[in-house]
Amino acid sequence: MFGKRNGFGKGRGRGIIKQNQQKNLKRENKMKVAFVTNNGKTVAKHIGLAKQIAFYQFPEGELIEIVENPIIKKIKEENIKLDKDSEGNRHLNVGHKIPTFLKENGVDIFITYRFGKGVKDNLLELGITPVVPESHNIEEIVQKIKENQEYR
Repeated sequence: MFGKRNGFGKGRGRGIIKQNQQKNLKRENKMKVAFVTNNGKTVAKHIGLAKQIAFYQFPEGELIEIVENPIIKKIKEENIKLDKDSEGNRHLNVGHKIPTFLKENGVDIFITYRFGKGVKDNLLELGITPVVPESHNIEEIVQKIKENQEYR
């Protein structure tokens, strides 16, 4: 459904994704999917700096709500400067905060442009399936999920 860009080769990631999907299917065939976005229409390129997170309910494919990204909220509230250190890090703790936020909101699948290893590993540990789609148009992705028999 999403092609080879999901960032997983052989090994642990694929097995955990399969287990997570099976758990998700057991919950009355309901599934909550989150997208990082800047405009509500396309998947954002950066998890921590995306303006919003959009939540959809499946199998209906209905938009539940769009909320402000908690990392952006923290940046605003604490007036954090976005300078990178010598290794290119901003020290926003995205790898822990976003997976925890998604778990607290009952998310089963998290869709974004790309995943860093820390975010991906933490999502998997919390039972959330990370997905990088071929398309970055949220409406197209929602339609593909609705049509995909694996998620029904």
